[in-house]
Amino acid sequence: MRWDFYCLLCIFLVALSLELISAEKWSKLNFPDNINGVITSLDVRGDNIMVGTDMEGFFVSRDKGRTFSNMGDSLRGKRISEIVERRSHLYAVADNNIYRSDDGGLNWILIGLNEPTQEIIKCIFISENEEILVGTNQNLYSTENGGKSWEVLTTELKQVNCLAVTMNEKGLIFLSFSRGGERIDLYRTSDHGNNWEEKEKGIETLPQVSSFSLRGNNVYASIYYNVYLTGNDGEDWIKLPGGFQYPIDKVEVSRDEYLVARMGKRISVYDKEKGEWRQDDGEMDFKDTIRVSDTDDEDNVFIGTDKEIWMSLGDIKIFVDFYPGYNIIVKDMNDEWISNKLFYVIKNGYNVGSVTTDGTGRFRLFVNAGDTIKLEHYPGGTAAVKPGHNSCNGNTMYYEILDNGKFDGTGERSYFGLDGDLNPTIICDHTTIKMSLIVSVQWDAKRAYLDSLADWFKELSNYYYDVTDGQLFFHQIDIYDKGQKWNDCDVRVWADNMVWPNASVGGIFSSNADHHANMPRKWYGDSDPSRNGTARNDWLTTPNGNHWTTMGHELGHYMMGFYDEYVYVGSDGSGLPSGYNYGYMDYQYPNGGVWSTEMSNATRYPNNTYKITAQWVYNGGDCWTDFEGDYEKEYNGVFCPIIRPAERTNLGGLTYLPGPNINVGNNLIENIYDANNSAGDVNITVLDPNMTVLTRAKVDLYKPIGIVTLVMKEGQAADDGNFKVIGANVGDAIRVSHFLKIAPYFTYTYTYDVTAVTSATKSQDQIQQDEYIPIILQQVNGTFNQVNTWEFDNFGNLNFKSYVNKEFSQDAKLEVTTGQDILEKKDMVFNKGKLEYNCYLDETMKPEGVLSIDASDDSQMPFYIPMSYNVSSFSPIISGPDGDVNLYLDQRNSQITKFGILTSGSQTSRKGLDDDAEQSGNVHSISTHPYPVSTEIPSILQIGYSPDELKNKSQSLLRIFKWDVSSLIWKKLGGMVDSLHHYVRVPITETGTFAVFTSNNPEAVDEGSLYYNIQISPNPCNDYTNLSITNMKDEIATITLIDLYGNEISVLSESNYLPAGMNKLEINTSALASGTYFIRLRLGTNYQILKIAVVR
Repeated sequence: MRWDFYCLLCIFLVALSLELISAEKWSKLNFPDNINGVITSLDVRGDNIMVGTDMEGFFVSRDKGRTFSNMGDSLRGKRISEIVERRSHLYAVADNNIYRSDDGGLNWILIGLNEPTQEIIKCIFISENEEILVGTNQNLYSTENGGKSWEVLTTELKQVNCLAVTMNEKGLIFLSFSRGGERIDLYRTSDHGNNWEEKEKGIETLPQVSSFSLRGNNVYASIYYNVYLTGNDGEDWIKLPGGFQYPIDKVEVSRDEYLVARMGKRISVYDKEKGEWRQDDGEMDFKDTIRVSDTDDEDNVFIGTDKEIWMSLGDIKIFVDFYPGYNIIVKDMNDEWISNKLFYVIKNGYNVGSVTTDGTGRFRLFVNAGDTIKLEHYPGGTAAVKPGHNSCNGNTMYYEILDNGKFDGTGERSYFGLDGDLNPTIICDHTTIKMSLIVSVQWDAKRAYLDSLADWFKELSNYYYDVTDGQLFFHQIDIYDKGQKWNDCDVRVWADNMVWPNASVGGIFSSNADHHANMPRKWYGDSDPSRNGTARNDWLTTPNGNHWTTMGHELGHYMMGFYDEYVYVGSDGSGLPSGYNYGYMDYQYPNGGVWSTEMSNATRYPNNTYKITAQWVYNGGDCWTDFEGDYEKEYNGVFCPIIRPAERTNLGGLTYLPGPNINVGNNLIENIYDANNSAGDVNITVLDPNMTVLTRAKVDLYKPIGIVTLVMKEGQAADDGNFKVIGANVGDAIRVSHFLKIAPYFTYTYTYDVTAVTSATKSQDQIQQDEYIPIILQQVNGTFNQVNTWEFDNFGNLNFKSYVNKEFSQDAKLEVTTGQDILEKKDMVFNKGKLEYNCYLDETMKPEGVLSIDASDDSQMPFYIPMSYNVSSFSPIISGPDGDVNLYLDQRNSQITKFGILTSGSQTSRKGLDDDAEQSGNVHSISTHPYPVSTEIPSILQIGYSPDELKNKSQSLLRIFKWDVSSLIWKKLGGMVDSLHHYVRVPITETGTFAVFTSNNPEAVDEGSLYYNIQISPNPCNDYTNLSITNMKDEIATITLIDLYGNEISVLSESNYLPAGMNKLEINTSALASGTYFIRLRLGTNYQILKIAVVR
């Protein structure tokens, strides 16, 4: 009796052990468990798992089974019996037809074969070079051109019922088939079907092959209860030792030539070292019938039943070799168990499945000493607020990953290494936030641009991994063009090459349609390099780190809620050390030193002298403190820490973690939704009537579509007069205007009808033949100055008012685009006594766009005066339509529901200015509703300028002026010049109309901006020129030569000491080609840019 009990106990323990081993050697993937129908096909390539069903269509996982996505309705309702990935294409056999997808399974193209033939597909093989072999119940077919044409390979054999087909590396095709009755044959062809030979030597039964599998030139065939091998092209077949009681459904061969055979509810692994099949292990049995199977590049085994997909927790050898069992304890940063949580296991860099910890944070794993283990837990995510995410991104803003990664003092990352301790503890204290963004491109962009934009986001992902010390990067970027999701996106990309990058602080958490991050088509670090750079034909391919680092800076506002650290509140910054950089929210460009890739931390704000930035004043601390406060928390019972530099003990005296410089951009999921791609570019050169190139000509594109007219601001022409109009079609109109802001104050205009474009596809448009089309503008007869303003009334509608120097020769109209993109012309009422035009704008006006005065000159010739505008809701930073004017607002202004900014670039009044005053930048009219801006805490008004617009005056003389509506003159407010970023700033307590002019009697000059008298002579020069600097105090100077596009050519002087007084530097220009160049001087906290011309 006792012996019987002991036997029963042993049997029970063995059964329990096998059940535990089974649980420990298999990981169930997260395939949806609520699908209708069953799984019918499976293909695994790298991290991609493709699954076909018989009712729900096609599913794909891009992350080794952690998540699956149903790829639309294309194959829904069809039985997908085969799914195969080759190169960038997917192939499927569905309901006896063959389909191909070129976009990851979103759309499928019917490529053959059996709708016309009515034959039944019995087997398929697709080679690595995408030759397709299809066996039917009558013939074997081949196509080498993606299904455009098919060739019958079995004409010599007459009608055959194909059972299985394969082709080895030599191109030899093996075919198992029947020809009526009980006769079954195995043939081979070496000449693509011209001649067939029977190749059955060594096969002991009828050669009814259920599956072939290849490894090199070795061909394995499952035939009834056995597996056969040929290594000599089918001349001899060898039966592997051992057999089965049930017919084999399929055989797989691993990279190391271990075999997996499946039959019914179980699998068996062939141990090639022992020469036997492992058949008596419970971990190879499943409760349900196995429908599909596959192995990946790392020899992991994948099994699919009707509703479930399983992955072996390790490569195939876990079933044939002995691995020691490690009892691993998982704890968090606070030394607490992480209990009852699912972790993905990455062994030696490869995903081997998932485990679930028990109540004490433990799990068991069969691995070897020396293996490196990474554990990943996904505690949850945060839903997106912007509605654009719901279509293809799972409505997710970001999700978190907790793992056991560790960084050393140089930014190198490592994971836990196993040794002889079979009971190790792994601490999971590395949190990663993986963001997803929706990007909308304003115009119908060429695919080359969209691909470049996707590449820039890869670089940006790497940049953010560095900035956040490996704790944030990007998971998925969905890019739409032609204005798709324009109001629902995170990042807007404007066609206008003069948009200054800007963003709403914390806009990612706002559902408002006007809260975004905004970028121009490409940013070169300043408006003038952007003007010039985007006119070049190689503008997409030339490297430009200024673009994606600036995207990173703007996302610091939009995504992280940070304020600028180059904007000072209540101080001019003169107390800061020379060249001080708080971090990437101060100066983000690649030439900005180590802190350009770091967030500011407490060490960057050592005392009150430093606590002057908008970030510190408005957010109350440094960026790292904000980041930790927002994201360090418990998610679904798991503590996810954010580790600040101050919490790291291995920095060797540094106050930041170098790097980490890891290419996470390669993991970025990019989806591009190219709406049409029928548009192209129009390359133009803008000339005056004397055929002289016009710099800074303003270009707008008008696109008539039925009763709708899309108006798109394109920007300004380059220094050589060239401009690239993008998103144009034949039939569009290009309006070009030029306003000379210095005497003799000429205005030029022309409207060009597009008759040809470059680089168009999917279109019958003419192709532009000339490299550049000359656009010769007409000179406007008469001088017309305007101060264009607007103001909200009590109902929240805008009254437009233009103060002019004289009346137009004909009644003027104001072109206004409605919310339905219908271009309306409204009457402008002229008041002769006050010399002003008035026009009422109602609620039908589009919230952003272009207003244009349709005027007539003294000879009654029509011309246009374009203005851009936007109307937006409250955000801590309000930006104008071109990004070149910003309002930094205290929360006391949050009750304001509307901010309207109107930007004008035409000639303006000179009343109240010095006779020789020069203007740089635009005129901006700002109004609010229903309340004015706060008078308790001044708002900071920031207006951008271009040094190139100044001809005879220093940028240090620039000040902000306000238009006084009572006296009708400009009155000086003052301001601080930021010559590094090219802004002038001043505190304001009321809105109005503002512009930047020089003043011969400047007030409130920032310390340092007048310290220097700088001269270049000769200029223009040939082989040399002299730079002279008179400084009133000792300085450290860095002097750099840059080209027209902002590219650094050479450092002429780096961090050299300059004593007070006159200092001279001879510059050798003999190696430079003719053209325009710039000298950039960094003197203390002041930056100066000087233009030089080299003439040969």
